[in-house]
Amino acid sequence: QTTPYLHIPGVLSVSPASVDTLSNQNDGQQVAIDAIDPNTFVRTVTWTSQDSTQPLSTLMQQLTAQRSHMVFGHAIPAIVDAALWNALNLSPGEIFSLSSTQMALNFVALAEVQHIPTIVDGNVSGATSGATSASIEGGMLVDYQSYALYLYLAINGLDISNLPININYIWLKTDSDPTVLAHIRTALTTTGTLRLNPLNDNATLLAQLQQSTSQHNLISMISFVAIAPLLLALVGSLLASWMSVRSRLTSFAVLRALGCTPRQVASTLSIELILVFVSAIILGGILGLIFAFQTVPHLVFTDASGASSSGQVFLAQSVPSVRAVIPNTLVLLLGLFVLLCLGTLTLMVYTVSRPATAQTLRL
Repeated sequence: QTTPYLHIPGVLSVSPASVDTLSNQNDGQQVAIDAIDPNTFVRTVTWTSQDSTQPLSTLMQQLTAQRSHMVFGHAIPAIVDAALWNALNLSPGEIFSLSSTQMALNFVALAEVQHIPTIVDGNVSGATSGATSASIEGGMLVDYQSYALYLYLAINGLDISNLPININYIWLKTDSDPTVLAHIRTALTTTGTLRLNPLNDNATLLAQLQQSTSQHNLISMISFVAIAPLLLALVGSLLASWMSVRSRLTSFAVLRALGCTPRQVASTLSIELILVFVSAIILGGILGLIFAFQTVPHLVFTDASGASSSGQVFLAQSVPSVRAVIPNTLVLLLGLFVLLCLGTLTLMVYTVSRPATAQTLRL
């Protein structure tokens, strides 16, 4: 089933799966289950630190190594996401049961991950390809061979033609070249043997979201809200430093009258201002990072009119965790702030060193 897709120019790897939903016996809510091929899954799916701190290769090795546990322990090894793990109050190695339309299935919890790609937890209609209108309480990954063998043994040699083990989901890892992607989309939507329906295209969805008017308006508003306080803070810092130095000119003149050189007076002021500016940069950076992490999860970066299906809308709105991205503009702004601080420091030092001691004391 996967070989024809590998023959499409631009397709780098293919991973098949059987995607379905089971029922939690405790509350009746549905649980998404992805029965995957570990060998191809690890090469195809994008797995980041947001999904799990454990590498995907390590998790897939655990699945394949536990196939014998399924036979002797009569439970299917499963990698469970955080939502389902907390809902069932699981611990590593614990056996738990879920219900299909035919029977109760036993699983053993191998590891907990924060998020499983393409599985969206919450009251979402069409949140996963295996759920048409379901409240998804959580999800898990299982080995396809272990899952199919467990069902075969459980049915005890009876007719298994209706068991939910057919391949109904395929992940494709492709080249990112636009021309190649266009050819791949044509093959997946028009060729009968290769046609995928629905076709969830991450590249197309990302392009739609980047061109979304609401997103541009939101980014413009946030940028203005960030830049305006920055400019006010810079002007206020400059004025505060200037007023502080002007009010202390007599004190600096007294220091010079007592024998301090202009360089020593300038060094005293420089150390004071450097401490203020460095503290401002460090505290501002820490507080800004905290505010960003507290704010971003509550923002919705989607435009419902631009998505091709309700499932894509909810997938786009799902933010498993916050990823901090430092754009080049932020580095430029930080460099500009440092230059302004140096300019302010130079101006203050010049102001302190310029007036004559006798004239300042007389004033």
